[in-house]
Amino acid sequence: MEVDPAAACAPEWTEVLRQMIFIRRFEEATEREFRKGKIGGYLHVYIGQEAVASGILTAIRTDDIVISGYRDHAHALVL
Repeated sequence: MEVDPAAACAPEWTEVLRQMIFIRRFEEATEREFRKGKIGGYLHVYIGQEAVASGILTAIRTDDIVISGYRDHAHALVL
């Protein structure tokens, strides 16, 4: 299967990458503050799963409903 390099750099994929980077940076900052004791309770980061939220939320339609439960803050960041 031949891949078109232009398709891999399409603007919609650039936006998905931007979302994944945004989520990762948020997660790193949140974990940093948690380790400093500035966030109480438990923290379950989304690091390594950024593509899940970005991919799902890129594919949904305006009339779709998003329901999530555990580690769902990345979905809210992208919405």
